[in-house]
Amino acid sequence: MRDFAEKWTPVPDWEKQKIEAAGFSVHRLFGLHQTLISAATGLDPVKNKPIGWGPIAKGNDYAIQISRDRILQVSDKPTKQPFGWQMKGFATSCANDLYAVFEISGKDCNQVFARASTLNWRGESKSASMQFSKLNALVYRHGEENKLRVHIDSPYATYFWTWLEQINLN
Repeated sequence: MRDFAEKWTPVPDWEKQKIEAAGFSVHRLFGLHQTLISAATGLDPVKNKPIGWGPIAKGNDYAIQISRDRILQVSDKPTKQPFGWQMKGFATSCANDLYAVFEISGKDCNQVFARASTLNWRGESKSASMQFSKLNALVYRHGEENKLRVHIDSPYATYFWTWLEQINLN
């Protein structure tokens, strides 16, 4: 019987993994509660204005604009709102396992961004959704100019990590 697992890169022990390269570092974040809000067109389902690419998300409770009618609420605390259809006309779903979240920081964070995306580092977009290292991702600044948070579909986390390990900024 063939062992198909030998074809795949082993999943790293995420708690112990960290990339420390010249000019940037990367680690996976845990403990964030992610709530997907759908059909939110013209409504105000979150207390914070959703951000896209460009503005800096601050604090531990913020919203990311995915598309015209989709928002990802990110918090360090679980939402008090029940999941499902809301009477105000939108739906909420638990997305904790949907996205793996990575934080990239350092003085050369912009160089990592340039390798991963075709967007302008100084540009702005209403949506944080973009192609990043050939993957669909949500990318935004958090806390400061040179700190990115990248939400990748969880099944692609190992690919993304391998891609990051192979970056050579020289």
